[in-house]
Amino acid sequence: MGKMNPSLLSQWQRAYAKGSKTEQDIIKAYKDSYLDAEDLGNFHKLKTFTDAALKSLGKEMLEQMVQHGIISRAKLDELFPPPSREEQKRNIEIGIAEGRYNDNEIFNFVLEGIITQEELKSKALISDSRFDRIYPQAIEVAFGNWANVPDTLREGRVDVFVLGMAGSGKSCFMAG
Repeated sequence: MGKMNPSLLSQWQRAYAKGSKTEQDIIKAYKDSYLDAEDLGNFHKLKTFTDAALKSLGKEMLEQMVQHGIISRAKLDELFPPPSREEQKRNIEIGIAEGRYNDNEIFNFVLEGIITQEELKSKALISDSRFDRIYPQAIEVAFGNWANVPDTLREGRVDVFVLGMAGSGKSCFMAG
């Protein structure tokens, strides 16, 4: 519950249902922190808010209302349409340029196909060396594939292959 006294809250609800309190009064009380999301949802259930009133609450508040089951996801998407794929990509590019994303997030964008390696490099968003560091590459081996590993083992011996990126701790592993 917000800061509003429960008896005063019930008076407001009756007044809102009758029409003597408007949705603007309710939204102002919410913005002034007298009502919380649950209270706001109760007012919305009494008399549905107009789209303009819902939009004035802002996207973050409407997302909370979706989580509480007060409004539907479809209604939220109608009021605040999700960005197009191109807008999303552009926002990510700006974020990368401004340093808002770490290497793992950039790696996930590439994995999800939101942005490609070529786009990152052509737009100079990250360098080749940084991309190689965050995006593991297949290592070319001289024997083609693991089925064709040369049979060079001597009796009673085992070959151990330690593969990894530079600085990943291969030498520490071998040192014991």
